Amino acid sequence: MSKRARILLGGLLLTLVSAYFGVYIYSLTLPKKGSDNGWDGTWDGIREPRVTRVDPRGLATGLQVGDEIIAINGVKVKDDPGILDFSDTAPPGSRFTITVRRAGELRDVVIQTIPHGGSQFDPFYYVNLLFLMTGWIVFLLRPDDKQAWLLALMLGTLSCLLGDIPENLPSWINQIASEVAVLGLLFLPIFVHFFLIFPDPSPLLRRWPRLETSLYLPYILFILPVFAALQAPGGGGAWLFRFQWFRFSVFAINFLLVAYLAAGLVSLLFNYRAANPGSRRKLRVVMAGSAVGFFNIFLVAIGRPFGLQELMPVLWSWFTTAAYITLPLVPLSFVYAIIRHKVIPVSLIIRRSVRYLLVSRGSVALEAIAVGLTIALLFRTVFDYWQMTGRLAGVVATTVGFLVWGAAHRMHKRLLAPLIDRRFFRQSYDAQQIITELTRSLGSVTGLPQLLELVAKKIQSALQTENVTIFLRDQPSGDYKSAYSCDYSEAGGRAIVSSPAGRNGYLRQSAKLIEQHSDNGQPVEIEPADFLSERDGDGISTTERETLLGVKATLLMPLVSKDGMLGLISLGPRLGDLPFSREDKRLLMSVGGPATIAIENAQLLEQMLEEARRRQELEAENEQRAKELEEARQLQLSMLPKKLPQSPRLEVAAYMKPAAEVGGDYYDFHESDNGELTVVIGDATGHGLKAGTVVTAMKSLFRTFAGEDDLVRVLIQSSRVLKEMNLRSLFMGLTMIKLDGASFRIASAGMPPALIYRSEKGIVEEALIKAPPLGSISSYQYREQEFALERGDVVALMSDGFPERFNQDGEMFDYSRAKQSLVEAASMPPREIIEHFVRAGDQWANGRPQNDDITFVVLKVK
Repeated sequence: MSKRARILLGGLLLTLVSAYFGVYIYSLTLPKKGSDNGWDGTWDGIREPRVTRVDPRGLATGLQVGDEIIAINGVKVKDDPGILDFSDTAPPGSRFTITVRRAGELRDVVIQTIPHGGSQFDPFYYVNLLFLMTGWIVFLLRPDDKQAWLLALMLGTLSCLLGDIPENLPSWINQIASEVAVLGLLFLPIFVHFFLIFPDPSPLLRRWPRLETSLYLPYILFILPVFAALQAPGGGGAWLFRFQWFRFSVFAINFLLVAYLAAGLVSLLFNYRAANPGSRRKLRVVMAGSAVGFFNIFLVAIGRPFGLQELMPVLWSWFTTAAYITLPLVPLSFVYAIIRHKVIPVSLIIRRSVRYLLVSRGSVALEAIAVGLTIALLFRTVFDYWQMTGRLAGVVATTVGFLVWGAAHRMHKRLLAPLIDRRFFRQSYDAQQIITELTRSLGSVTGLPQLLELVAKKIQSALQTENVTIFLRDQPSGDYKSAYSCDYSEAGGRAIVSSPAGRNGYLRQSAKLIEQHSDNGQPVEIEPADFLSERDGDGISTTERETLLGVKATLLMPLVSKDGMLGLISLGPRLGDLPFSREDKRLLMSVGGPATIAIENAQLLEQMLEEARRRQELEAENEQRAKELEEARQLQLSMLPKKLPQSPRLEVAAYMKPAAEVGGDYYDFHESDNGELTVVIGDATGHGLKAGTVVTAMKSLFRTFAGEDDLVRVLIQSSRVLKEMNLRSLFMGLTMIKLDGASFRIASAGMPPALIYRSEKGIVEEALIKAPPLGSISSYQYREQEFALERGDVVALMSDGFPERFNQDGEMFDYSRAKQSLVEAASMPPREIIEHFVRAGDQWANGRPQNDDITFVVLKVK
């Protein structure tokens, strides 16, 4: 339902309820019709008719509360239920006979009526007045707020249900009052509806979004038709009691009324428990007062169909008497919570200006009075002239009232309300000038924070809204996050604009819905609670709804760019409580385009500055990293042997070229006192700084264990130490040989085979020992082998970077080509053999960078 329709419907319903209450007050000044018979009886259509009250003055001493009523003057109650109201039309002094059954015996009691006496004072009139006044005040303060609107209607319609319809009025007025009383039963679905959305919408609405409208179906389909039939002119509905199905329907509807009350109480308690601690603290008084007051009504409603009035008259009297005390707690608790804790946002209007409040709301009150007088004048002249009575009079009166109220309300909104708004908020009528200044200023502001502040403040000044918040799309997440927000506040007795930092909050699905509902970037009027009923695959999250409520979103304007929706501008309600007009929306759209372009430019400039800053940081970071890597490289190279070992029987050469600044390959030598030479070559997993860490650890271990004669023991101890260092996936492949005289011993862990060139035969042998790298497996039993050497033999140790070098076609150099290269260069000195290896590898790669470290150690027997 649109805001305009709610205001129109709410105003009409409260006007009818007020007229109903006025009828009550007017009836107090008139003498009562009929006479007093000293007793009351009731019949619900199912159980037997019973006596419910006996006047203690003695008019009906022959009756007792609880007597079953059979007939009056021979007319059975079940044939004509209207006979129970016999005395309402009979003149004083009339004698009638009532037949009752008591303890299974029939008794005839003769009663003579007397004139009505005593005061017509009824305490419920004052309770009705309190409910009605509170409802009107809330409605006049915030007719556009959904919670305030439902609260006003709930309080107003309840006033129709307290008390009895007067009988001492003209029949056509009495008929209209009866029909309005049926409308008062709208209190039941409104009661449930209100506490389903107050203070926050119930989770049930997210699960069943149509529950809000479905609440009214039982009233429309069952309660309204049955009770409208009962209120037929001249008691015409009484004959329906002759039908069993109708009597059962009335009885069942009594339980439906109880179900409505029970559902409302459950919603009240459930939403209170679901609220956060801060909200519960504010709502404590409201919930206590409402629970006590409405629970009293619930007890009365549930006691009536069970015959509690006849079975326990004293307890029934306590319930009804307690209602005089508990029911006023309902409106009083809401008044307290609104003033003290602002649980419904009406206090801003009061704080803003007392004069404005009196003028704007007083004009609405005068409008309602004028409508009432107009309707009364029409009734007085037209109805009396045409002698129109009964149901037709009620239909015509309702139609005329609706049309007159609609016309008056439309004239008020178009003519009177803008005049009042202009008087108290003059600046809002310079909106065109303010927006023009804004569009001129957009080009001179380049910083995004300053730009957002300018846009928000200018729009707030132009349209005088309670809040303006700008949401911008966050590129990584796609959410629309609050970038700037300004609120209305007061200082020194005049309105100013405060500019807090952007609120914490985001919109995702809400923004998608706005994008779908907006036509070419036009503003869309919304209510945050309405999004709960939207279902487009995903519902709106609680966080999004809290964001919309926090910024008091009433109008959302999308900022549309060529790449989609750039962001949203959220506007709160106008300070003058007028809805946003077409002119307001056109002004917003006129500033939306330039604002979008300016924001895009500011974001682009910020992005360029951020990229430049990032490039500087990366350059500085890369420079620092290169410096650190160079230092690490120099440190690693410094750990390599400064000079090659000299031996009368051997020529030795070594070479290493890392794939990165810091490599994972390693070679080293150790000469014992007895002339034994130990050579080691290794390859850590990967390359770079992590591999360099393993190399550093291995060099320390080699210096520690190099003097050991048992190669297997050296590898086992080294593997254990590396394993205990917990280097995770970092391991060390290693080949170690010891040369003594004309032979050498070799042990290997995860390394390529050593190549041995036999000069006499011109062939190459492989010394391959398969074993896992050091540090990978605890307590692995490594092995060693021994080989004899002759003059001219060559031993080539290498890492896998040489045989596993790739060319442009992704083909590997492999070990066969490595052996062939050794055959080709075996006659050369060790240094030239290594140079031949390097040339062969470079020719094979044909310009492709090496992807792994390459290391050689070549020994040749003299």
